[in-house]
Amino acid sequence: MDRVNYSKWLPIYLADMDQLPITAPEVHEEFCKSGHAVNRSTNPFSQVWTDMALEQSINLDSKSSGGIIGITQKPDALARWFLTSHERAAITTATKELCGMGDNGRVGSHKEAGCQRLKKDESDVQKLVSTGLDVMTDPFCLENADDEDSCSLLNIGTGVVMPDEKADRLITLTKAELGEKQMKDFVEVNCKFWEPLPHLKVETFASLSKKENQNCR
Repeated sequence: MDRVNYSKWLPIYLADMDQLPITAPEVHEEFCKSGHAVNRSTNPFSQVWTDMALEQSINLDSKSSGGIIGITQKPDALARWFLTSHERAAITTATKELCGMGDNGRVGSHKEAGCQRLKKDESDVQKLVSTGLDVMTDPFCLENADDEDSCSLLNIGTGVVMPDEKADRLITLTKAELGEKQMKDFVEVNCKFWEPLPHLKVETFASLSKKENQNCR
């Protein structure tokens, strides 16, 4: 879908994962045990991804005033900042535990299960249902089954019907045909890893609305 910023790194990532049992057997074993998330409390359904747990713990506790802003062009200062980050985090963590501010072993109901949150969620659901029934176009309505546009690609939010040729190109993308061709061209013809991948320039409902707004001006 034209989001190609990281697509060239996918084969490298897959190759790294394929070699994980050799390069990092402990990590591979943990992954096989479904250890893809971290639980920092005893509350159920409160696990987070490892990168988020890192941000919430070590990175958070090692933060300092200003961080690395202003020292990125000073290699020695930057090295000192990184080499001491784990010590700063350890001191901050120990201070929080000493003051009873640690968050390990927290027990209680999940915040998503609170009464106020449940009421808000139910209210949001009813708003979505009301919007779908009263505002949006129903794509499953059979009243216009004989209409020539009944089988066309329809935007349920605006009622705009996409032209057939543009709809065919958009639907073809879902079959990965254009994407596979672009991948083969990059590997077999271009074969330069650092070269940017060209966009397919697929028109969506968003691009159609932009053109309509420009014409109105």
